[in-house]
Amino acid sequence: MNAHRKLQLAVLERDNELCQCGRRTLNTHHIAPLGWFGKNNKEEAWQEKNMLAYCPLCHIPWAHTKARRKADLERLERLHGYDYTEQPWVGILGRAA
Repeated sequence: MNAHRKLQLAVLERDNELCQCGRRTLNTHHIAPLGWFGKNNKEEAWQEKNMLAYCPLCHIPWAHTKARRKADLERLERLHGYDYTEQPWVGILGRAA
């Protein structure tokens, strides 16, 4: 099993295999997309604090919106105490880095 799959499984376990809507899922979503990290920094995108469980019904229509990404960060900060102050991409979402 590769490192990315192990991380996805850790995220699913952390989120109890539940999407933000409450549906059971085995899918994960990057809050800050891989493209925001540049081609030489993809591993920074593959962090547990940059991922959430999302079902297919929620993922495509609204998980990729700026407002949803911002809400996801706030949720992870509140639930898991993640600190995003050192993440350069946080400014893209309209939050002070």
